[in-house]
Amino acid sequence: MTMTSKQSLNPLKGKTGWRRFIGVKRLIALSMLAALGYIAWRLRQEGLLHPEAIQSMLSEHPVQSVLLFTGFFMLAVLTTFPSLPLNLAAGYFWGGILGGVLIASAGSLAAIIAFVLARTTIGQPLAHRFDNRIVAKLQSEFDAKGWRFVAFARLNPIMPTGALNYLFGLTSLKLRTYATTTFVFLLPPSIAFAILGEQAGGFMIEGQTQTWVQTALWIAAGATLLIAVKYLSKILNQSKE
Repeated sequence: MTMTSKQSLNPLKGKTGWRRFIGVKRLIALSMLAALGYIAWRLRQEGLLHPEAIQSMLSEHPVQSVLLFTGFFMLAVLTTFPSLPLNLAAGYFWGGILGGVLIASAGSLAAIIAFVLARTTIGQPLAHRFDNRIVAKLQSEFDAKGWRFVAFARLNPIMPTGALNYLFGLTSLKLRTYATTTFVFLLPPSIAFAILGEQAGGFMIEGQTQTWVQTALWIAAGATLLIAVKYLSKILNQSKE
């Protein structure tokens, strides 16, 4: 590994004094995170992140509605606010296909911003080599199949998308691979839930729609658990050999 690649894993390495702990880029990234957190907190306090409030705003500003909704959704993802109601709302407002594409696009943009913020602020500590054989094997698997982990996370509605966006930024994953995989595999579930919102005729999950959503989440949770157990068992067996 070259000196340049090592420094890219940790942007603060080699710096002395206060720059080792702050740095201009890190200060900017932290300021952006603080600003986003404050904005989200204020909007939540005012109840403006709920679909009902957004519906009222869309009726008052029909021309700017797409940009307005996109901004709200991106903010929700960046601050790890539950985004499923907004996904359903997109289907209700613009239909299953268009609403799903809008959600996938906004979600991907937010995911890229979170990825870059995490990497700029902290670096890539999860890309460092560790002595532990199990951890080293997991890192090796991620280095070889990182896009598959991202694809699984995007297709799985039970995974905490907002938090994972920042976590992926700490790995060895390339931004281009991350961005492309995120949009491609975020599109199917975004369209699926937007269609549910369209079919339900609203953005509140009630009755049969609520049953479908809960069933999908339980199936996703069960599948995630089985895959995790199987994969970890494989890693453990390989590390013992």
